[in-house]
Amino acid sequence: MTTLVGINRVCLSSLNHMATIREIVIDCSDADAMATFWAAALEFEYVGAAGSYRALNDPSGGPKLIIQEVDEPKLVKNRVHFDLEAVDIRSEARRMEALGAVLLNDRRPIQEHKTQWMVLADPEGNEFCICQIGKIPDGDDGFPA
Repeated sequence: MTTLVGINRVCLSSLNHMATIREIVIDCSDADAMATFWAAALEFEYVGAAGSYRALNDPSGGPKLIIQEVDEPKLVKNRVHFDLEAVDIRSEARRMEALGAVLLNDRRPIQEHKTQWMVLADPEGNEFCICQIGKIPDGDDGFPA
């Protein structure tokens, strides 16, 4: 049986008097399907399963993503969500849709504060954004003519 890496480790960050993010946990009703989606979406490595948990590792060394299967359904908008960056947000949104995500806004990106993004939901309805890398130049509304 595979166990989650770090689930029983001592949190050494408390010795530094500052908390750090070790893992990000997403609750869902189908952990296997969600682990497959997020591993492909973020290009994370599947580490393994332990009970209702599935672990994904960020190959660049960032926090792990833990997918936790729960009985309770998602009822309302998430209070926390991912902002993912991409050079071409439209093509990245299409890639995510091919993996099973749903585009929540129309095909035009949302623009604010010299940046733009598109809002999607994973296969279980958890919202996330794909954000443009860099700022939109002055005088450019960020939308194609």
